[in-house]
Amino acid sequence: MDERYNVLIADSYPHESKQLKEELQKQYNVIAIAENGEEALSGIISLKPDLVIVDLMLPQTSVYGIVKHGHITFCVS
Repeated sequence: MDERYNVLIADSYPHESKQLKEELQKQYNVIAIAENGEEALSGIISLKPDLVIVDLMLPQTSVYGIVKHGHITFCVS
């Protein structure tokens, strides 16, 4: 049985979130899309995703705030 990881996308641009979701759903379960930092933090706490993809310019909080409160690892490539 293949395990599909749960992903939360946090991006303030709906068009880009939709495109990313369509691509990721081929291999992952996209469980939520957050349009701002507050929604992202709420989703991280309640849904406990395996992976969070965050727009660096996300409104209403910084990426570092999400990392701090969400207990997730931050990586940029």
